[in-house]
Amino acid sequence: MLGSILAAALVLSPAVQEAPMTRHATGTFDVSITPVAPAESTAPDIPGRMTLAKTFHGGLSGTGEGEMLGIMGPEQSGGYVALVHQAAAPSTDGPGPSPSSTAA
Repeated sequence: MLGSILAAALVLSPAVQEAPMTRHATGTFDVSITPVAPAESTAPDIPGRMTLAKTFHGGLSGTGEGEMLGIMGPEQSGGYVALVHQAAAPSTDGPGPSPSSTAA
């Protein structure tokens, strides 16, 4: 059943041609990670929460902010997920695309 639904979706979907990526920016970013204290009623096995602040340098300049959840297992294995909203623009003083080449 799932195979026939997937096949029908592929047949009904128009082919999408994507243009090759022609712009490339290089640079660095700084990240500040700040732990958020859990509420007193939080269970001890709940993932830890941190806020993130990024600053971009080089081909892009700007900032980003977000949150990260992380957890460690009993045998030092773990995982994390982070969501960051980034507001970065092409830089006029670093390597990368010029602002005029990225205007839409």
